[in-house]
Amino acid sequence: MKNSREELVAFTDGDCKVDSQWLKTLVREMQNAPEDVVCFGGPNLIFDTDPMFGRVVGYAQETFLGSGGSAQSKNSTKKHYVSSLPNCNAMYKKSAIQEVGGFDERFLVGQDGDLNYRIGKKGNRFLYIPEAQVLHHRRGTFKSFSVRMFKYGMWMAELFKKHGEFVRWYAFLPSIAIVSAVVLLIASIRYPTTSLLLLALTAIYFILVFLTSMQVTYKMRSKYGLFALFIIPIQHFAYGLGFLYSFKNSLFPSKAKYCPDV
Repeated sequence: MKNSREELVAFTDGDCKVDSQWLKTLVREMQNAPEDVVCFGGPNLIFDTDPMFGRVVGYAQETFLGSGGSAQSKNSTKKHYVSSLPNCNAMYKKSAIQEVGGFDERFLVGQDGDLNYRIGKKGNRFLYIPEAQVLHHRRGTFKSFSVRMFKYGMWMAELFKKHGEFVRWYAFLPSIAIVSAVVLLIASIRYPTTSLLLLALTAIYFILVFLTSMQVTYKMRSKYGLFALFIIPIQHFAYGLGFLYSFKNSLFPSKAKYCPDV
């Protein structure tokens, strides 16, 4: 970005394939947008050739339970303003990046979330454009998916510690759910009725997971969409553990220097 000589900079990832009209679409929208719109991007679609596990992950993350409505995963068909855009599909006015001091390179995961948060604090806006399409590979195995979600939870906690507030409203929910479940389980030893509360909350959660898996199955038009029944809980659990692990490191720091991507 520092070496670029033009007023616009566009980003995608090594595991992506952009549409042939991608840049043209982004530039056209920039030319017609208000001055305070400084970032433009679109959906991150799923490769039909990805392993079945990866495709289910992609479709599951397009749901509200899978991403909280985040523009990074939600495949909307309408142009609208969003709070952030992932750097696998984004074009910026370079001046907006320079104004906030550029990327914080300490974040090896989630550096775009940190950048966008600081840009948004300046009163700038982000425009989602459904025609600016990018195909994005998803993690194709249980292990790689779990590790990635754990890291996402860690960097989200690091963003919270840096800014003193949540960059995304839903970031703390998985970790709170984990802690609450442990507390209720321990409390049930002395107060058996608390086990009923834990059971009720668990039942509500899995009803929501089941309904979401039905949604994924319908969108995929495949019975393999039912894999979302365990993919979504894995995502939430790994993400929540990563979030808690980051705070554990803050309370009980090790001698090794912390890095969000290790």
